[in-house]
Amino acid sequence: MEIITTLPTVLWVDDDVDDLMMIGHVLDDMGHKVNLVEAGNGKEALELLQDMCDKKQSPCLIVLDLNMPGMDGKQTLQYIRSQSSFRSIPLVVFTTSDRPADIAFCKQYNVPLFTKPIDYKSLKKTMVEILKFCKVNETLNVEKR
Repeated sequence: MEIITTLPTVLWVDDDVDDLMMIGHVLDDMGHKVNLVEAGNGKEALELLQDMCDKKQSPCLIVLDLNMPGMDGKQTLQYIRSQSSFRSIPLVVFTTSDRPADIAFCKQYNVPLFTKPIDYKSLKKTMVEILKFCKVNETLNVEKR
């Protein structure tokens, strides 16, 4: 059975299940109504992304971790930016890395990099900033709470 949603979709790509669960809690706590689609690696994300685009349900935002097994975030970002059907979808990187090489990589692709915060309050603030990149952010009620 296929579920069609009118909510904005955010494709969140991260191999850390705990991080994904925490993101869901933060979104709920902030009152954001989004369809959060989760992928555990780049390959899975690209399959989901292709399926969404084929159904004319592209995500309003892709949030991508860099450090993942298999197809990592850098490879995934490069592929997404090389495809005309995906290129216009806003993308941000959300990672534990603050390495200069990773920051330079993101700048090369004009993609904002957010370092994963260590506490819940900071995570909420970071989520407000990340969701501002969503193409339909006016429907997400992006504000500090």
